[in-house]
Amino acid sequence: MRRPRQPDNEELELFRQAMSDVRPLKKQDVVFRPKRPLPRRSRDEVASEPLPDNLFSDHHGDDPPTPPDDGFFTRGGLQHKLLRRFRRGQMPIEGELDLHGQRSLEARQSLTHFLHQAQHMRCRVVRIIHGKGNRSENATPVLRARVWQWLRQHPEVLAMVQAQPRDGGSGALYVLLKLCYTK
Repeated sequence: MRRPRQPDNEELELFRQAMSDVRPLKKQDVVFRPKRPLPRRSRDEVASEPLPDNLFSDHHGDDPPTPPDDGFFTRGGLQHKLLRRFRRGQMPIEGELDLHGQRSLEARQSLTHFLHQAQHMRCRVVRIIHGKGNRSENATPVLRARVWQWLRQHPEVLAMVQAQPRDGGSGALYVLLKLCYTK
């Protein structure tokens, strides 16, 4: 790499003439306006909030729930680099919920409680194992579709994607949660 050339005496003199009427700023001249701080809630406030019974609906829309073909959902507004890492399973999983063997009502209650606890513990990425539905009636994955539907309704879910094969493949989801700011 080349070294930058040094200015000659003529260029230095021109610079000095151009800067002759410039004066340095004093500290009093600088005004700093901080951004408005985010509202904060204490951990006790978050933990003591009652869990809503009607957070998730099984009848959201007219069509029966079906996960998207690409196995990906996002609310938008997230950085592309973050989404790429999330989809590839490159973000650390900070919590896990296994819904194997649970009926729909049990699974909904477990999911509600788990997401509330994950928010309280400030988890960013969690894995939810819903299973592939091989042992359900007609071998159709009931929980898979319901979990997708429920998570889409949750206001704290920013994105979700089908897990990598090493983490459960089509029988599990990675879920990206909004962080709540606590004291």
